[in-house]
Amino acid sequence: MLRRTARCNVHLLQALLPTTTVRLPTALLEPNQVDLALKTIADIEPIAKLTNVAPLGQAISLLTTPDAHREAQKLFKQCSEAYRTDLEVGGRRSAIHRLQLHEALMTSGYYMRACDRYGDPLDSVRFVVNHFNFDVRRDVAITTLVHQTLLEHLPTTAESDQMLSDLLLMERRLYGANRLRAITGKQWLCLGCPLREITTEAELDRIMSLAPVKQHGNFSVSWEDKEGRWKEATVRCLPEPEDAATPIEAAILHPNTTASGINWSTVKPVATMHEWSLRALKPAPPLPWGEYIREKLLQIWVYWFSFWAIFFLVDEEVITLIGLIWGKWQHSKVMAQEAEKTGRRVYMNNYRFY
Repeated sequence: MLRRTARCNVHLLQALLPTTTVRLPTALLEPNQVDLALKTIADIEPIAKLTNVAPLGQAISLLTTPDAHREAQKLFKQCSEAYRTDLEVGGRRSAIHRLQLHEALMTSGYYMRACDRYGDPLDSVRFVVNHFNFDVRRDVAITTLVHQTLLEHLPTTAESDQMLSDLLLMERRLYGANRLRAITGKQWLCLGCPLREITTEAELDRIMSLAPVKQHGNFSVSWEDKEGRWKEATVRCLPEPEDAATPIEAAILHPNTTASGINWSTVKPVATMHEWSLRALKPAPPLPWGEYIREKLLQIWVYWFSFWAIFFLVDEEVITLIGLIWGKWQHSKVMAQEAEKTGRRVYMNNYRFY
């Protein structure tokens, strides 16, 4: 219990706020990081189009000056509102543009919270993760294109390859080697591609052979023979190298600096590794020559027996139909001969014979 004694003079504020700390303003980005970020932003069409409404480049330029963080926070808030408005009511955009707007929104939201010296140091990181899990995962345009590209065997396009590459890099930056952990009871290869929908070895090989997955997925697939005719594939995420981040991720999304009191250079990845297994059937071994002939004869006998069984089950109907067709033909033939002998017109069921 805190108490005032002759040896210990406790101040009232110290008693009420015993763990108060003050975070001094520091530069959130270095000048070279800002230059790299501005070059990256200039190449992104949705962000460049909203520059007048959402000055993201101007806000990022202020991150090198600690005294300008309050002004930068206002600009980042303005950018967040503009990007969210364009996503929700700005009309239908392509999937790659929507993903870039989500990334810009996560960037502006991250730094808007990182510039606040009095907020929770983890608010910025929490916002980025929550936005990806709740907003990006519910974006139908993005998930539909990924599902069509990976699981519906549709031909890939330049847009789908670019979006899939950006999405894989974003997930690697956010979750690293733990991307295969279960979310809402499902394991996901990436956003829009649940692993339980991959059921055959051919599907798994096709997905892993796609250029974006092979180049940016950072997956490993190992096969192990099991008892009998079964084999099992294990899919894992490889550890992330230090230079795996894209320029926009390294310069904007997660700076290697002491932003909000978090030194990202000292943060170690989680040691827990997640994996997914697929059980597949091996191809049947070749049959001996005698067994092959025996199998073919058995198939021929099954087909022959099935044909005659079906015929005798419906023999009465078949015989009646054939008899009616033959009788009609014979009757028509007789009437035609009668018309030729008499030289008169003979009518039968609206047919005229001469």
